[in-house]
Amino acid sequence: MKNQEPIQLYSNLIKSDVGDLFAIVDNEHIYLLCFREEINQKMKALSNYYNYMIENKKTKTHEYLQLQITEYFQGNRVQFDLPCVLWGTEFQKKVWKQLQTIPYGTTISYKTLAKKIGNEKAYRAVGSANGKNNHVILIPCHRVIANNGTLGGYTGGLQIKERLLAIEYTE
Repeated sequence: MKNQEPIQLYSNLIKSDVGDLFAIVDNEHIYLLCFREEINQKMKALSNYYNYMIENKKTKTHEYLQLQITEYFQGNRVQFDLPCVLWGTEFQKKVWKQLQTIPYGTTISYKTLAKKIGNEKAYRAVGSANGKNNHVILIPCHRVIANNGTLGGYTGGLQIKERLLAIEYTE
């Protein structure tokens, strides 16, 4: 259900080793972290859940997010402690919460993820929810691979998924 009162959000770009990421935050929470190519689609989706006013302004939350993303790509951060606001369908939120339990440096299959949320046959739906993840890197959908061990898909492209997994497996 969409909120009635508009909330104030702030947008800014976050630099990363896989390109600029687009971040929308309030004074404490991350609402969106996505690849540049997804901005229009994600903003439209966000408007289905929140009535918001947005200002292009760098905040302390952006600075802390930038620090943690930089540390992650340097191999110095294995866990993020930024509060993410999950917005999407109940099924998507259930998948995203489960994604957050996958340990750094490990992968699981879409089928295993579907089992963990209580519906082994929902692996395609789990894959779709992964593709709609609103907090790229922070919620580690890149740690989910196909049952046969291949990478499967990734919204940012398989080269980025390979890069993220390589960071985590070289520790």
